[in-house]
Amino acid sequence: MGYCFLSLQKVKTLGQLKSKFYHNHRIADVENADPMLKHLNKNLIQCQLMDGTKTDYATAWNERIDNLDYYKNHKVYANAVKAMEIVMTFSREDSIDIDAWQKKNISWLEKTFNVAGDGRSNIMDVTYHADEPGNVHLHAIVIPIDENGHLNASRFTNGSRVMSEMQSSYARDMEEFGLERGLRGSKAKHKDIRKFYAELNRSIKSVPEPKRGESAYEYKMRVLENLETTYAAALRNIEKEKRRQIEYITAYYREHYSEYQRTEEQIRENVELLNQLSSKTSESKEQNEQLQKEKEQLEDEIYKKLEELRTVQNEIIKIYELTEDVHQSINNRRRNNNEIKQDSSISYEQEQNSEIINSIRQELLALGTITEEEYSDMMNKEYYKKICEKLQDSVPKEYEKAAEKTAEELGWSTHNKEAVARDLQ
Repeated sequence: MGYCFLSLQKVKTLGQLKSKFYHNHRIADVENADPMLKHLNKNLIQCQLMDGTKTDYATAWNERIDNLDYYKNHKVYANAVKAMEIVMTFSREDSIDIDAWQKKNISWLEKTFNVAGDGRSNIMDVTYHADEPGNVHLHAIVIPIDENGHLNASRFTNGSRVMSEMQSSYARDMEEFGLERGLRGSKAKHKDIRKFYAELNRSIKSVPEPKRGESAYEYKMRVLENLETTYAAALRNIEKEKRRQIEYITAYYREHYSEYQRTEEQIRENVELLNQLSSKTSESKEQNEQLQKEKEQLEDEIYKKLEELRTVQNEIIKIYELTEDVHQSINNRRRNNNEIKQDSSISYEQEQNSEIINSIRQELLALGTITEEEYSDMMNKEYYKKICEKLQDSVPKEYEKAAEKTAEELGWSTHNKEAVARDLQ
């Protein structure tokens, strides 16, 4: 079983983007690339503008940023990561279906990096190289646009854990080709791999010249022996790097072994606590069920009481409405009674006045001071003086006030009290 490899490099300037374009599309001379094999290279995803026009990385990047809503009102930070280059390959000794491998890589790229909020692809360009002495590989240029439409490389590369998960995700997709993930925690960089291939290429270019008198077969065998020696040295370097990585990982785990032991002990304690809680929970389960039943019974009783209260409330409302009608009726009766009382008071005063007048009339008639006819004439004002003259000597003083009140009741408004008293004298 072979290995799959993935490396990621951040691009922080448009100048670097242009250099990447020249290298990937072989516009510039590439030292370790064989011009005779250039025709094997492929452009799997073409860098282009929105209208389909082919262009370079920097121009396509500018158009992409200009069409994002956020950057119509904001500027891109000078130190922002403009793009990322992802290189994907596998160990050379493995023989796989290259076309299927290319399609699977593009599928993984789209699944991993196409999260932009505007729905456009973040994969700007993918190029397949088969003209270098190392194994075939892919170069992908990605613009890191996040779900909010911001240029945000941290969304994809924030920390070693995220990068490790990216490696694992890529390895899972490559399992169908019989490839597995490389060593975790490896410090190998894509630059180191390229350096190795460059050194190997230089070794190939330094193939010895044929010796005089040497046959073709002898020369071939000598060259092959030389290449085997070079290749063996390269393999030894790879094995040495693997051993170094294994030693590093072993030292790392030894250093953290005590911490793992403490963590394991804490986990055991937590498990014991969970078991105790579980047992207590099972013991109190019946109590909880009983409490639940009582709660339901109380809720039923409360609902019944509420229904009764609602019924009583409705009855109270009806009584209140009836009471309002009764109060209205009582108020109307009170107003009528007040009017009646007022009328009765007037009638009562009139009756009292009439009794006083009759009493005076009877006294006058009993004394023989006036006759019945003369009393009747008293109601006329023209006889007032005549009556006063007759009453001057015969009316006792105790009738003075009564006569004065009588004069007022009879409406003799032309005479005041002093005049009446003077007339009575």
